[in-house]
Amino acid sequence: MPHCILECSPEILKHCDQQVLMQRCFDAAISSELFLPEDIKVRIQRLENQKIGETALTQLHTEVKILDGRTVEQRKHLSKKVLQGLHAYLSETGLTQVSLSVEISEMERASYSKVIF
Repeated sequence: MPHCILECSPEILKHCDQQVLMQRCFDAAISSELFLPEDIKVRIQRLENQKIGETALTQLHTEVKILDGRTVEQRKHLSKKVLQGLHAYLSETGLTQVSLSVEISEMERASYSKVIF
């Protein structure tokens, strides 16, 4: 845990190195000091269609799924770290007109299942 899911508009993916984008998210999760590196999973989902109000904004929304039990302060800290890490990278690429957001969602520990084989 966590699962970091980056939902990106095509415009963002055109201007970014996807491996670097994922690494920045990974590094931000590590910097939160809430997880071990081997527990962090990051993936990108391309948004084929999107609409943000009546604007020309592109979008990067990151959902970070974590097991329940973290405090509000820990979740807020994680959200800020991921937002800062991704914002820094997107700024380096020269992108503008981006809607960047981070959502922390909790998964119920009692019902989460996983196997590695």
